[in-house]
Amino acid sequence: MTAAYLDKYPELYAKWSGLNPLGRLGRPDELRGVIAWLASDMSTFCTGSDILVSGGHHAW
Repeated sequence: MTAAYLDKYPELYAKWSGLNPLGRLGRPDELRGVIAWLASDMSTFCTGSDILVSGGHHAW
């Protein structure tokens, strides 16, 4: 999702933010840790996993 899309539909930003326990949408920079880990040798034994970076939206 791009900033231009959210600028075009601000009501969606408000709706989706309200559905998240943190009260906001995630920022691209908040994904960098997961992306760096997946691209590193530290994740070599991780296969077929779901890694949720959702601000608690998918908390069980």
